[in-house]
Amino acid sequence: MVIKNAKDFFINKIIFPNVLITDRPGVIISKTLGIFGNRKRRMIYDFEDIFASLQRETLAELGNGRASDLFYKIGKDVGTQYSFFFSKQKIPTLFLQSFINYTFSRLASVGMSFAKFISFDPKNISLVLEGEENIICRQTGNASMFAGLVSGVLSSLCGENIEAEAKCIDCSKKCRIEANRDISVKYLPSLKEIAPLKNYDSLNFPSKINLPSKLPALNDFYNFKKIIHKDTKFYFKGRVLFFSEANMPGIVAKNYEDNKKLFENATIKSAESLALDLFRETGKTKNKLNYLQGLLSAFGWGVPYYYKRESNQVIFKFLYSPINRYGSLYQALELNGFLNAIFNKKFRIKSLETKYNPVVTEITYS
Repeated sequence: MVIKNAKDFFINKIIFPNVLITDRPGVIISKTLGIFGNRKRRMIYDFEDIFASLQRETLAELGNGRASDLFYKIGKDVGTQYSFFFSKQKIPTLFLQSFINYTFSRLASVGMSFAKFISFDPKNISLVLEGEENIICRQTGNASMFAGLVSGVLSSLCGENIEAEAKCIDCSKKCRIEANRDISVKYLPSLKEIAPLKNYDSLNFPSKINLPSKLPALNDFYNFKKIIHKDTKFYFKGRVLFFSEANMPGIVAKNYEDNKKLFENATIKSAESLALDLFRETGKTKNKLNYLQGLLSAFGWGVPYYYKRESNQVIFKFLYSPINRYGSLYQALELNGFLNAIFNKKFRIKSLETKYNPVVTEITYS
């Protein structure tokens, strides 16, 4: 990210210097070290195609209006929760512009290129973000989730509710999101419902990692160029990746509670389709499963140290899996689709259980 002036330098190097820890199998940590103290976030990689397919299925079933409202709520929940991982101290007006630049430029650097160009008026609290080829909505033509994300982040930074609207003409060529005080209230998140767990740190950042088997860390995928960074996006086997804090999949699942079947079927279906392509050249079933284990470990899903196929069911166990207040349904459904493709069978989740000390998530499919 380009640092344009002294205030931007202060924000980036003094208040929020960042470290990304990628050398631990199953665990990716974003650490912010600054004058407000240490802040850590558990991060995961996932595929853009999974989110995009879910949105397309939702648009087809609910229609543009209801689907856009749903996406906006998801985005605003995620954007509002983002503030919990930073200082609760009020941002001085002098630095508000630089905080805006810092926050949205970081999003742009991981594929959210709707924020490539930033124009902010601190006096009137008016923000315009522009770009092109933004992840997810470049496939769906609907940027409502990112408008919600902008609203959540901006409201948190400014200390007042500011709504946003997507003004995109062609999402693949011209993204535009506007946020200002003139937009009427759309959605106010419940801070109690979206706040991270009080024991978020102790659950998600184990002090000692004892591995029952050797599996890759994200660093290994970087070093061997399995993940390539190009034009702000990260690619794995030609597929764009989506990098997020580990609560996001849970927030998506929470907001689909009234459309649970749609959510479940669409996620499994898209994961099946993706897996058929990803595992096409990996050979026998065992090789595909080993490949899947390595992939999930490098992507920060925890360490998938155990799997077993017996009669008509498959058991998967993850050590140090990411924990949020909403559970692991999203990841379990995606894994469901992967296993369906590998075994050419229509499994469904039979049980999903997490135990602690250490954290172990066990998923049984039948």
